[in-house]
Amino acid sequence: MESPETVRIYEVTGLTRLMSSLWVLAASESLHGWPARRIPLSSTLLATSVLGLEPYVGSVSNDSGELRVETVSDRVVVVGSSLGGVVAANELRRAGIRVLVISNGVRDVYGLLGLGEEGEYLKQLAGIEPVDGYYVGLYDEGHAFVASDTLYVTRGPVVYAAGAEQPPPIALNNDLPGIVSANYGAEIVAELGYRPRRVVVLGYGYLAPRVADWLASRGVETRLVALKGAVPEKPEKAELVETRGVKGFAGENRVEAVVLEDGERLEADMVVSALGIYPDSPPVYAAGYPPIYVGDCYRFVPELPGPGTDIAERGYLVAAGMAIGYEWLDAVIASARYAAALVAYSMKRIGEGDVEHFYSELREALGKRAKYCPRVSRPPIWLSGEISGLQFIDLDEDLVLYHVYSAWSKGYRTMETLKRATGLGTGSDQGRFSAASSAIILSAISGIDASEIGLFRPRPPYFAPEASLLARAPTEW
Repeated sequence: MESPETVRIYEVTGLTRLMSSLWVLAASESLHGWPARRIPLSSTLLATSVLGLEPYVGSVSNDSGELRVETVSDRVVVVGSSLGGVVAANELRRAGIRVLVISNGVRDVYGLLGLGEEGEYLKQLAGIEPVDGYYVGLYDEGHAFVASDTLYVTRGPVVYAAGAEQPPPIALNNDLPGIVSANYGAEIVAELGYRPRRVVVLGYGYLAPRVADWLASRGVETRLVALKGAVPEKPEKAELVETRGVKGFAGENRVEAVVLEDGERLEADMVVSALGIYPDSPPVYAAGYPPIYVGDCYRFVPELPGPGTDIAERGYLVAAGMAIGYEWLDAVIASARYAAALVAYSMKRIGEGDVEHFYSELREALGKRAKYCPRVSRPPIWLSGEISGLQFIDLDEDLVLYHVYSAWSKGYRTMETLKRATGLGTGSDQGRFSAASSAIILSAISGIDASEIGLFRPRPPYFAPEASLLARAPTEW
């Protein structure tokens, strides 16, 4: 292998970063639809030259201010070091394929709770040392990943198992401190030692009772609030409270109680949202996978590639686990095995029959979806009776339900026009936490099926490339 090259890292002003991003956007094929799947690094280089950058050496990633550029096309890159990533990495190793695991820094609920079989799978990470970093995007030169001191580039296959986050509840006063996602709630209890006296968990489906029981097992008085019939398995240690809906939250300086539709008030020091998951899917959509709306789960997921899929046509990107919307254990594991099988088959390490076997395994797991995503009378986004309350939809852009409703009432009735009218999904999360919620809200307002409304199309790269990282990177490796 060639020895890695070294480039300097620079800090640049916010204005320069914005101008560079606009240049990259202009380099795409279209500003109104799907852009080019790959944006050359040379576009950023040219932008640097045209803008006349005179950056100064900063301390962006390490003390030396140097960034190595390393080609890793001899290995399959797995993004994510939690359940889906670990299972996929081990399947690839069994096929005799070298892997590089990129830990994106976001631990999903499986990794935080460490319960039962999922905990055993995570222990299999022994022998694989993950690299802390994040996925930048797909360029002409290949997929790019930035770690603390290295820019990794690969033209080879990538398994994207970056996980998911629990969404914030959408109801009155959901901006109060103390209302957190299941990921964050588990993290501050498990790793920071926070011990609230009373916790209310809002949720449905597979994960909610497990999150509630995990908190209760730590001596926390825990209640799980769910719509009637929305929890297929009742919690064993936490109290289950079934309700017609959540009216809002009460509190002056921080959350003090959850108020139900019937007026009942549940006192709480912390409210944990386990209302399904938001798959970390924008890079997958950008690679060419269309979004499919799953009504039983009230979420959008990337289209499942069939056994005959040529992954080269999808930018050599195959997604797995929570990154494609699977929150129940057997589906996460089966999807990771199938993703690894598609990659191994593309590298002629396994046969077509093996891919069919893993595909059948995944289809069987998905057949159990009705058990974990029951159809209920209202979606898990609990709309309050008042359309004008502080019901945050996009936490990056500070958009509330009223902004979505107002734009719709003025004629902006598609996701693309809604995005342009409000700025929805233009923050750093690229709509990961807001696009699906907004589509479901528009569906509730208009009566149009959410699958017809769809999502707006993310533009690669997932994270906007900074000239500070790429300004002096070579254009060929």
